Amino acid sequence: MTIMRVITSFGVAAVLSGGAQAATIVDSFDLNVLDSSGTDTTAILADQEPYLLTVSGTFFIGSTGASPLGDAEFLNVSNAGASLDFVVSDDDIGVGFNGVDIDFGAFRADGIYSAVVIGTGAIANIFYADTFYNDNSGSLQVLIETINGGTTAVVPLPAPVLLLLSGLGGLILLRRRGQG
Repeated sequence: MTIMRVITSFGVAAVLSGGAQAATIVDSFDLNVLDSSGTDTTAILADQEPYLLTVSGTFFIGSTGASPLGDAEFLNVSNAGASLDFVVSDDDIGVGFNGVDIDFGAFRADGIYSAVVIGTGAIANIFYADTFYNDNSGSLQVLIETINGGTTAVVPLPAPVLLLLSGLGGLILLRRRGQG
């Protein structure tokens, strides 16, 4: 299975703070980690439009409450020093989008991971990939939001600023000619 590298939490913050307006919630649901079927979105994600996918929470790896915890990307998150990002037989254990594993990047103690995903003009399937589901219990929380086009706005410089800059450039040029 191919592992998809996406813009992670810090890159998303840069995209959102760069001129995009407030996001709109498209869908939210609990993601079952007990099998590979995943959960389909209730909304159609517009073709080629970027969306912010945020996955949060932890679940038990094992049938008892004393088992280690897992999150969207890592296993054994209750012990940050021993947190593992497993890749088994080229399958990344963790959350995926439309059949492709997502690499959320570095371990996050808050258990909240975000990635930019691209819509296909249809409902999307969010899933949890694992090699052995029978020992999992619980779910993760998924939130999908629009990114309002996914681009940052270009803010033109006002005409007076351009005039000031060209005047300063002219003064510098005159000064250099006078010295030479």
